[in-house]
Amino acid sequence: MTFDLDAVLRESTFPPFVITFGGREHELPHVEMLTPEQAVACASGRMLDVLEDVAPDLHAALVRSPQLAVSRLMQAWLEHAGTSEGESSASSSSSRSTARPSKRTSRSSVSASATSVRAV
Repeated sequence: MTFDLDAVLRESTFPPFVITFGGREHELPHVEMLTPEQAVACASGRMLDVLEDVAPDLHAALVRSPQLAVSRLMQAWLEHAGTSEGESSASSSSSRSTARPSKRTSRSSVSASATSVRAV
């Protein structure tokens, strides 16, 4: 059986994120449609780098705007995609952690071989 990635991409429908800024309408691709490099940059908080690639006209307007505009745009764009800042789109469906805190042990339970250090 062959996995047809071309078909997956053709059949994937991720609506763009449309915003109004500076009296103009701008369209950003859905976060799932970013390249891996762009997704990492976005998750790392380097949104302006991503915008320079995907929406140069919007980027040009935002670099002269207050940081508030950039941070609110990033928040809204990621919410549109169902992720949050600092979370890549690849991890959006990951399961809840099942880890539990480790049990406390007393010093007497540590073996002598684990606590001794040999000079080399």
